Amino acid sequence: MPSLWQDLWGEARVAAVGLAFGDACALCQALRVSAAVPALCESCVEALPRLDEPRCAVCGEWFVGHIRGPFRCTNCADRRYAFEFATAPLQARHGARDLIHRFKYERQLWLVETLGTLLAGALAGPRADSRLAGEDWVLVPVPLHPRRLREREFNQALELAEVVGRLTGHPVVEGLRRTRYTTGQASLVRHDRLDNLRGAFRMRRSWPWRRGGRGLVAGRSVLLVDDVFTTGATTHECARVLRKDGGAKRVVALTLARG
Repeated sequence: MPSLWQDLWGEARVAAVGLAFGDACALCQALRVSAAVPALCESCVEALPRLDEPRCAVCGEWFVGHIRGPFRCTNCADRRYAFEFATAPLQARHGARDLIHRFKYERQLWLVETLGTLLAGALAGPRADSRLAGEDWVLVPVPLHPRRLREREFNQALELAEVVGRLTGHPVVEGLRRTRYTTGQASLVRHDRLDNLRGAFRMRRSWPWRRGGRGLVAGRSVLLVDDVFTTGATTHECARVLRKDGGAKRVVALTLARG
């Protein structure tokens, strides 16, 4: 369960949202905001591009049309991922994309409560993914390389994981570290993306810090947390290290949006 310190810190961050936006919605500036999602009005919450069915049971890619039952998309048909499946509550479009961009690149850090609340909805609530139910999860954020962390000054995956952990009671474990600064993935083909990330992640040492190490993920079910899932290359490499070197029982990717 969340500690008193976590509760107070969470309340302080919610208050920061109020100071930043007052009673106005962060997307449409309407003067009445939702009671469930900080800084958004009910209309904007409902208008967010939800990642509903039909979607690939592995990578979460959304499809248009009538497809009955679980299916594996053609992009995943010939792949063996180290993670079990990927899930997200939103598509990376429209209002969701705008909020993520403002949080991640424009340093509107107060939006983490809004985004973290939406992400926690994948674990609990009416839109929760039933595949995540009944498991004692450990939340592991995808790490940034120290150089990128210095540039950005915060890790968006860790910030989101902390909110989800406080809202759901699942512990946050910084079990991974990024040891190699990689080139951009966008211009690479699928095979080269995987090669580009090979050896880029390591488990943190397992001596008794507050977080981190094999001892905290060995035999555990891990939710690998990030902001957006795109090709799955980063997620696959992180999951491979968590299972091979960390001894994780299973790894599922949980992101705010599917790109």
